[in-house]
Amino acid sequence: MGAPPEPEFAPSWGDLSTIASVKVRSGKKVPRSGIHLPEADDRCAQVMVQDYEAWGVNIGYNPSTMQRISTQATTWTLVSVSPTAPGMFPSDRMVLL
Repeated sequence: MGAPPEPEFAPSWGDLSTIASVKVRSGKKVPRSGIHLPEADDRCAQVMVQDYEAWGVNIGYNPSTMQRISTQATTWTLVSVSPTAPGMFPSDRMVLL
């Protein structure tokens, strides 16, 4: 299975992109805090904290149990958010990851 295509972010999310140089494999220490996207099908972004271990990606959803179906090891890529994107952050509160 190859890497999934580059994600398409909703326009209302502002200026988002992945940072290809900031990747981490499940089980390794996260190099930089932020939102990370997994290279997996049926994926979901996760917030990860620098110097903590990156976990496996949650796969699928079982409506009967309201839980994930499984987890799997993956490579995570950091997502960049532009703080200057219109409407992203109030001007009196700047958030940088």
